[in-house]
Amino acid sequence: ADGLIRFPSALGRVREDVAPVTEVERAANPRIRFFVERNPTWAEGTELACLAEMTFMLPLAYATKGLLQRARRG
Repeated sequence: ADGLIRFPSALGRVREDVAPVTEVERAANPRIRFFVERNPTWAEGTELACLAEMTFMLPLAYATKGLLQRARRG
Protein backbone atom coordinates (compact mmCIF):
# COMPACT_ATOMS: atom_id res chain seq x y z
CA ALA A 1 0.00 0.00 0.00
CA ASP A 2 2.90 2.39 0.71
CA GLY A 3 5.01 1.32 -2.29
CA LEU A 4 7.81 -0.07 -0.13
CA ILE A 5 9.36 -3.51 -0.39
CA ARG A 6 10.59 -4.91 2.91
CA PHE A 7 12.86 -7.94 3.07
CA PRO A 8 13.39 -10.22 6.09
CA SER A 9 17.14 -9.74 5.66
CA ALA A 10 18.66 -6.81 3.79
CA LEU A 11 21.87 -8.25 2.34
CA GLY A 12 22.52 -5.78 -0.47
CA ARG A 13 21.57 -2.53 1.18
CA VAL A 14 23.51 0.72 1.03
CA ARG A 15 24.44 1.46 4.61
CA GLU A 16 23.65 4.94 5.84
CA ASP A 17 27.25 5.49 7.00
CA VAL A 18 28.47 4.74 3.44
CA ALA A 19 26.01 7.00 1.63
CA PRO A 20 24.43 9.38 4.13
CA VAL A 21 21.74 11.76 2.95
CA THR A 22 22.33 15.22 4.37
CA GLU A 23 19.73 17.94 4.82
CA VAL A 24 21.63 20.02 2.25
CA GLU A 25 21.28 17.25 -0.34
CA ARG A 26 17.61 16.82 0.45
CA ALA A 27 16.99 20.54 0.02
CA ALA A 28 19.03 20.81 -3.18
CA ASN A 29 17.88 17.69 -5.01
CA PRO A 30 14.15 17.02 -5.50
CA ARG A 31 14.84 13.38 -6.44
CA ILE A 32 16.68 12.72 -3.18
CA ARG A 33 13.95 14.51 -1.25
CA PHE A 34 11.25 12.39 -2.95
CA PHE A 35 13.14 9.17 -2.25
CA VAL A 36 13.79 9.87 1.44
CA GLU A 37 10.24 11.13 2.05
CA ARG A 38 8.69 8.06 0.42
CA ASN A 39 11.22 5.59 1.86
CA PRO A 40 12.31 6.79 5.31
CA THR A 41 13.70 3.34 6.23
CA TRP A 42 15.97 3.05 3.18
CA ALA A 43 19.08 2.62 5.37
CA GLU A 44 17.51 -0.56 6.80
CA GLY A 45 17.30 -2.07 3.31
CA THR A 46 13.73 -1.13 2.44
CA GLU A 47 13.31 -0.60 -1.28
CA LEU A 48 10.99 1.80 -3.07
CA ALA A 49 8.94 0.04 -5.75
CA CYS A 50 9.13 1.56 -9.21
CA LEU A 51 6.78 0.72 -12.05
CA ALA A 52 7.42 1.78 -15.60
CA GLU A 53 6.08 0.94 -19.01
CA MET A 54 8.45 -1.33 -20.93
CA THR A 55 8.58 -0.91 -24.68
CA PHE A 56 10.59 -2.66 -27.37
CA MET A 57 12.76 0.42 -27.90
CA LEU A 58 13.47 1.18 -24.23
CA PRO A 59 16.50 -1.16 -23.84
CA LEU A 60 17.97 0.26 -27.03
CA ALA A 61 17.49 3.81 -25.77
CA TYR A 62 19.27 3.02 -22.47
CA ALA A 63 22.13 1.26 -24.27
CA THR A 64 22.55 4.21 -26.65
CA LYS A 65 22.52 6.68 -23.75
CA GLY A 66 25.18 4.67 -21.92
CA LEU A 67 27.42 4.46 -24.97
CA LEU A 68 27.15 8.21 -25.57
CA GLN A 69 28.02 8.96 -21.94
CA ARG A 70 31.11 6.73 -22.15
CA ALA A 71 32.18 8.34 -25.41
CA ARG A 72 31.95 11.82 -23.84
CA ARG A 73 34.14 10.78 -20.89
CA GLY A 74 36.86 9.66 -23.26
